Amino acid sequence: MVDESNNLEFISPWRCEGPCKAFMYNRNAEGYPSPGAPVGFTIDMGKGNTIRVCSTCKDLWLIAASNKHMRKEHVKWDLQNERAERLRPDRNYLD
Repeated sequence: MVDESNNLEFISPWRCEGPCKAFMYNRNAEGYPSPGAPVGFTIDMGKGNTIRVCSTCKDLWLIAASNKHMRKEHVKWDLQNERAERLRPDRNYLD
């Protein structure tokens, strides 16, 4: 029996900010939506950016982060993004 005087607070449903973009919510025994949602995991993306992800995206990120090839490719990708940012029309590309 649940004590209803306890005023439980539930985490609101949220969307994963990882590659899956899944909607995170709880389901009851019949499979219908119910109050609450999984807490999720926070990943530091560097440069002060953090994202909230589901457990599947967290596992994917951990595997990619531990792979030397993936880290090297990410550095290349990051440099390309910085270069593209400098070449935008409203920026001074000589800086």
